[in-house]
Amino acid sequence: MMMKNLEINFIYFIFNIFMYYYIMNKNNLMKNLILIEFMILSIIIIFFMFLINMKMQFFLIFMFLIVSITESIIGISIIISMIRTHNNEFMMSISIMKY
Repeated sequence: MMMKNLEINFIYFIFNIFMYYYIMNKNNLMKNLILIEFMILSIIIIFFMFLINMKMQFFLIFMFLIVSITESIIGISIIISMIRTHNNEFMMSISIMKY
């Protein structure tokens, strides 16, 4: 079963759309984390299609899933601590981002 160019191009297109919105969004931290998660999801789909095409084992995709899950947990904990200290999740409320 060969990967079709249309499927790969569609996934790359979706990845590029999320990357564009991530670059343009400079206000809200939660939106940025959601966009990063969607980009990781599209990378997982590409990786899964590649592994199916090459008839390889899925051990690497499980490792990638574990890393992406820990990344999302760290992001959520940063948002929670930021909301507790600054009472909002906007990027401009962080003193580092003001300069």
